Amino acid sequence: MDGLFCPQPVLWGDIATWSAAGGTFAAAAVALWIALRDARLRKHELMRRGRLSTAKLYTPMAALDELLQQVEAAAPKAFEAMAGSAVAQSMAPMRALRICSDRLPGVINAFEIADAVYLPGDFGVALAATLGEVKLLAEILAVQSGSFFSAAEASDFGKMREIAVMRTDAASLAKHARDNLAPFLAYGKNELGEKEVK
Repeated sequence: MDGLFCPQPVLWGDIATWSAAGGTFAAAAVALWIALRDARLRKHELMRRGRLSTAKLYTPMAALDELLQQVEAAAPKAFEAMAGSAVAQSMAPMRALRICSDRLPGVINAFEIADAVYLPGDFGVALAATLGEVKLLAEILAVQSGSFFSAAEASDFGKMREIAVMRTDAASLAKHARDNLAPFLAYGKNELGEKEVK
């Protein structure tokens, strides 16, 4: 009788084995779908946090860029005038440097390293490095301008010329910090758009 319905029985297994295989395949497909969905949700969350961090950091970093521009413009004038015995001409640029050195820490304190974690690419690392340079620059400017104005009050022109000779090149340090900051500012302007930046 066996040969009547199926002359050559095929050994494909029983229904339970096939059901188990189908269940295993379905479970693997569902697990893969969940993993891909979670990865997509994580990616969107990171993008959202990156955009929020960019929005939060853009304004203080733009203010920092403006201060660095002022330092870059004033430092050569101040120190060149001092080195050339033109102390009176170095007063205004030194005042500008003093004001910048007083304002830089406030801008730096607006930055929280935790916000930079969500920035895409190497922007967070570049901002952290820039802020390290800016802290150093602020300290250098505070010491140099403080020494300069102390010497100016005492009318110690020899000391003022020593300050000019021993100076650290604040302009090149400011330029380097601005160069590190520029990619983030360009990204922020592009990401936030003109209307949100202003």
